[in-house]
Amino acid sequence: MANARRGEGSIEIDGTIYNLKLDNNAFCVAETATGSTTLELFRQMDRGSFSAIRALFYCSLLSRNPTVTIEGAGDLIDAAGNNVVIDKLSELIRISFPQAETGGEANPT
Repeated sequence: MANARRGEGSIEIDGTIYNLKLDNNAFCVAETATGSTTLELFRQMDRGSFSAIRALFYCSLLSRNPTVTIEGAGDLIDAAGNNVVIDKLSELIRISFPQAETGGEANPT
């Protein structure tokens, strides 16, 4: 079961539910794969970079779907639609970096 407090969620694509997780491990994989920092990837995604969207989605899939390939992640994006995946990634990013309960800034987007 997905735990929103830990950057976890799920997405249904073509009748299959995929569990996703954006955590430190996922961000490290994305940074290593792309050569961009996590914050740079968030900004690139906001600007509509297909590479950033696919990299973040791929990394969110890996923890719970270890056999997925980056090309497979791209195929899933095609099946779901870019906007659906962007909305889900944005949601996971928000819950991965919540506002500090004391009112501080923690959301990097």
